[in-house]
Amino acid sequence: MDRAGALWVSFVNSGVFRLNHGMWSRFGSVAELSQVPAIIELTDSAGRIWFGYTANRIALLDGTRVSMFGLSDGLDIGNVISIYNHGGEIWIGGQSGLELFEQGHFRRLQLAESEPLRGVSGITLAKNGDLWLNQASGVVHIAADEVAHAREDPRYQVRYELLNYLDGLTSSPEQLRPVPTRCRIFRWAHLFRNARQRVWVDPANIARNILPPPVWIRISHRGQEGVQRR
Repeated sequence: MDRAGALWVSFVNSGVFRLNHGMWSRFGSVAELSQVPAIIELTDSAGRIWFGYTANRIALLDGTRVSMFGLSDGLDIGNVISIYNHGGEIWIGGQSGLELFEQGHFRRLQLAESEPLRGVSGITLAKNGDLWLNQASGVVHIAADEVAHAREDPRYQVRYELLNYLDGLTSSPEQLRPVPTRCRIFRWAHLFRNARQRVWVDPANIARNILPPPVWIRISHRGQEGVQRR
């Protein structure tokens, strides 16, 4: 919805349309908008509309003024598949990473000792400041102090927690439609949508097994096998 209460819709094969007082207008009659369908749309807290496209392209519609962003603005995440607004702060998730929009420029969030984030199709900041991401290899949880450090230092590599198939995930999130793949329910749970399942996590009650597993070593000697416990 824009500031005038009109509805913006992106249709897969036809492009973006604006519905105002029962009348549809293609691309809202705004010639500066990309003449292609948007993968994702968002109205931020300032009433501006963000459109995410394929191949590192974003359009920002502020009233009647359009700003286009791309590689020259630091946007380097491939297809834009999620846009998230939190208190005026804009996070962009895409095919090959997560970026934060600051003063007209995008900068990447770096993870410590890890491959880059892939297929970030769900983003949320919890009330305590923790960042939760639904992405290709699982759900990523970044503590609030790590997020704050990353905001202050663009080169900082954040520590994180990964919840994946070992924690009950049996599929990866959607990478094109329907997106975004994360929403919040109630006041305590995070709901994530993947290709074959819906899962939820209670951040305040994550079961953690700190006991080391028993190890069994099977020893084969001259055709005979024995089992010893270590």
